[in-house]
Amino acid sequence: MITLNDFPLKLVDHHKALIFYLDDEKFQLRSHMAYYHSDDFPIPMHKHDFFELNIIVQGVGCHYIEGNRFIVSCGDTLMIPPNVRHGYVPYDENNFSIFHLLVDKQFFFDYSKEIETMPYIQAFLNIEPMVRINNEECACFLNLNEQRRKRIFPFLNNLVHLAKKQEQCVKTLNFYTLGLMGELAYYMFEGDRGKSLDKDNVSLNVLRSVDYMNAHFQENITLNELANFAHMSRSEYCIKFKNLFNDTPMHYLIDIRLNKAEKLLQEDKLTITDISLECGFFDNSHMTRFFQKKYNMSPREYRKSKLSKL
Repeated sequence: MITLNDFPLKLVDHHKALIFYLDDEKFQLRSHMAYYHSDDFPIPMHKHDFFELNIIVQGVGCHYIEGNRFIVSCGDTLMIPPNVRHGYVPYDENNFSIFHLLVDKQFFFDYSKEIETMPYIQAFLNIEPMVRINNEECACFLNLNEQRRKRIFPFLNNLVHLAKKQEQCVKTLNFYTLGLMGELAYYMFEGDRGKSLDKDNVSLNVLRSVDYMNAHFQENITLNELANFAHMSRSEYCIKFKNLFNDTPMHYLIDIRLNKAEKLLQEDKLTITDISLECGFFDNSHMTRFFQKKYNMSPREYRKSKLSKL
């Protein structure tokens, strides 16, 4: 049986660069936005300014992310957010292959309306990776079963083909990327026959509740509501949430609202009162109290500093 003891405790940093930029001509990453990595292992620790989807298509290896590491095998699906250090070591270099899909941050702005309608997409893109970074024993990344691999793997071949002639097929590549991420996010939380998430899968239920926060942050969400959504008692939910995120559920929800408010404050379209209500706060003073604590300035001061730089 392959265990973590079969792999190095840590990986060295990449010798070419500590961080890779999508538009850096030196690396020409835009010329292969989707590809298979089947040789030249290990992949040393590095980070980049774009999202990267990794799917293990063959063999067994070790996935390193920040200070943690996990054994991965065929079908394991890992989203790597920007500015997160990661790398891979195969168990057998001759029998290990990873599909890579590079996704520019601009992509999420261009298709924001479509992405907002996808179930569980925030959990897939940002929340599960955070759990993987902070909790070595609580990883709950997606594994594609054999049936789903038969459906998804030919799709990956199409993406590699489109990426090779991206200039002529950029929109088609983007639509394929959108479809793939939406399907993978759905698979992460739905059973083989479309049944709802297993009530005993504690970590995934907590992730699912965070996805619910992201979708309903404008509403008056209560702690009891979140605990019920995760199929737990209030006390159990708070403990499990703290274990995964090192934070309380309600403080995490406030942080989601503040992040939304920060983005809206960078524009001059809504009043600060309107933004506070848009982001789920009771009123202007309610938002200001939390905003001041996090950013060391009032929403009004923050907006003024951002607009002055335009």
